[in-house]
Amino acid sequence: MLALLVLLAVIPVSASAQIGGDQGWYVIHCNVDGTSVYFDGEYKGMIAGGELNVPVYTTATPYSTVRVEKDGYTSDEESLSPAPGQGETRDIYVTLNPTPPQKEGSPSRPTPQVHRYI
Repeated sequence: MLALLVLLAVIPVSASAQIGGDQGWYVIHCNVDGTSVYFDGEYKGMIAGGELNVPVYTTATPYSTVRVEKDGYTSDEESLSPAPGQGETRDIYVTLNPTPPQKEGSPSRPTPQVHRYI
């Protein structure tokens, strides 16, 4: 048994068997800095300078959606284009719009009604 463990310890692992592999990139472009970016619900970072570069492994399960959100703006969710190949970049453009202001005098939640019986 000890000989088997020693033998396994000296066998090199090939690069193709390791986690990872070739990379491509999505570049998410957005009109609002500080926007949070999610791929299939997994946080990827924040928009800075109008964009966020997200590396993806070409051998991994491809992501299907990107969602961007920031307080004070209506969130946006888009389908991702086909995954980039090795060394390729896919540009995704999203636009956030400010959340419409609430009309003055309209409550943000229903006002409870009080009933008094005399």
